[in-house]
Amino acid sequence: MCVLSTRKTLTCYENFRESPFAPETRGTPLPTPRQLARTARILDTAALLTVDGGFARVQMRDVAEHAGVALSTLYRHHPTKTHLVLAVMERELLRARERFVATPPEGDDDVARVLRVLERIATSWHDSPASADAMLQAYLTAGADEGELRARVSTMLQELLVLAMWGAEHDARPGDADVARMLETQLVGSLAAWAAQRATQDELLHDLRTAGTALLRTRAAAIVAAR
Repeated sequence: MCVLSTRKTLTCYENFRESPFAPETRGTPLPTPRQLARTARILDTAALLTVDGGFARVQMRDVAEHAGVALSTLYRHHPTKTHLVLAVMERELLRARERFVATPPEGDDDVARVLRVLERIATSWHDSPASADAMLQAYLTAGADEGELRARVSTMLQELLVLAMWGAEHDARPGDADVARMLETQLVGSLAAWAAQRATQDELLHDLRTAGTALLRTRAAAIVAAR
């Protein structure tokens, strides 16, 4: 996986644990296969419940029962339902990042590639509206208990756009990080409008294309002007 560093260069890591997105683990042992399997069961169960009935369908007691873990264990790792759904979103974004690194989005330039990523995210969420609504609700309502996880999810979402802009092997250009952050804001806002049935899928995609094109062309013009 690859991430944008504070020096605005893209750094690639062998796995999620080594990346800045991983929780602080210095001095702690690697998770055992049993622990990894438990985490997978918890997130798989929560994800299935969001598909079945959105955020409201995710009940901590149900997750613990179906995942085969003690309720106290579930709360130790996920103190709130919002935290749990955000963890599901984090895993989905990590998987998307791995797919994009393995198979970069198509396009002749950064505008085309970023628009392709935005469309792929929007379309995948459209195909599972209850799950999309659950993740949006968790993302938009996260509080102090979920702040660190929410920040990681936000950064991961921006990194999908960063990877689309210039790939995993190139240094970032001036303004790219700012553009990625603004694109994330536009994406989340447009998805929220769609989830609330204030916009159709066609309107959602149109808004993303319009905003993405304007932002990226403005950035390109600024780069040319600075030369």
